[in-house]
Order: sequence, then C-alpha cells, then structure tokens
Amino acid sequence: MVSDHPYVAVTDENGNFEITNVPSGTYELMFWQEKLSNLPKKKFIKVNHLKTVTVSGEVADGSYVFPKPEKKPKK
Repeated sequence: MVSDHPYVAVTDENGNFEITNVPSGTYELMFWQEKLSNLPKKKFIKVNHLKTVTVSGEVADGSYVFPKPEKKPKK
C-alpha cells in the first residue's frame, strides 16, 4: 500500500501496531486487510473501516476489530 505521509503502520503477528510522533489532533485511521477489504461488492455489504481517534498526549487507542462479513440479501 502506498501512502503520501509518514503515519502508516503494519501490524505485528498479534495485530498490534504503533505510530509514533503524531502531533495532537483528531485523525481518521483507515484499516485495511487484504482479504476483508477486497470482498466482492456484488455479494457482500460494504463496510467503512475508518475510526476517528483524538491524540492529546503520548498514547491514543487506535484499536479496531474487523466485523464479520455480511452477505447482501438475495433479490
């Protein structure tokens, strides 16, 4: 994945990540997982994998759990 800023992280084997030296403010974190973020749009309900986080000190919680994919109802 290509990003035009330094605030990017890849999770470790336990799903943990760290982004350092982030200035105080409110940010949107975008979570992407190769399989879950690329499910066929014709078959599955699209999910927005964004989370808003406010950084005001040294540590902010950016935890996220990918929801179980839901199939679209058959027409």
